[in-house]
Amino acid sequence: MDTPYVNYFVDFNHYDMGRVPGTFIEDKLNLKYSDGPFNIEVFLGDPTSAGGYFYLSGAMEVLEPYINSGKLTVRNKMIGINVTNVSDSEPEKAQAIMDKILAEYYTDAKLDAVLCENDSIARGVIASLEAAGYTEFPIITGHSRTKENIKLIKDGKQTMSVFFGYRILTSKTVEMVDAIIAGKKVPVNDSVNNDKIEIPAFLCSPVVVTADNYKEILIGGGYYTEAELEE
Repeated sequence: MDTPYVNYFVDFNHYDMGRVPGTFIEDKLNLKYSDGPFNIEVFLGDPTSAGGYFYLSGAMEVLEPYINSGKLTVRNKMIGINVTNVSDSEPEKAQAIMDKILAEYYTDAKLDAVLCENDSIARGVIASLEAAGYTEFPIITGHSRTKENIKLIKDGKQTMSVFFGYRILTSKTVEMVDAIIAGKKVPVNDSVNNDKIEIPAFLCSPVVVTADNYKEILIGGGYYTEAELEE
């Protein structure tokens, strides 16, 4: 996209990739109205990924006030520039990190939530919790809606996954193209800069997938069949 010859841009809002699960945790723990304190751990993917910056910024917009007030506690103190990163987002590496966190900080404390940047990390965190004997799981977030993780959501082990559906982008792109052809106002809600020009953009909001709505969103949307999620 490093060109001045772009009229419009459509994508998902990557800042929302973190803000949405942050808000989900806020709601599930009733942070606005409960006294707490609650314990949370934060896992990002590979430190070389630019997406982690947007993810953490979006999530911390929601959660940082509660951390600052003491209502949320990151017991391993790994937050901000020292946030826990998982190289290549590999589940095995996430599991090893979570093993150490559980052994050091949660032998006699309740873990209430784990903010995971993606589904791969969530799988590693869940494997660690299972190995530690957990049968009731904390809130665990993710994104990508991989088949393995939807099964974990169905089983009550992962709480949610942030879904970026390509059909949402396709539908919005068609809508924008139709408006251009018809000479109508093109729907935009933001802008992006590609170091050449400021480009009018429509940034779509991601969708939260849970055990309550995965059938409607993923099966009804044609991304999976029921049989595929039973395999």
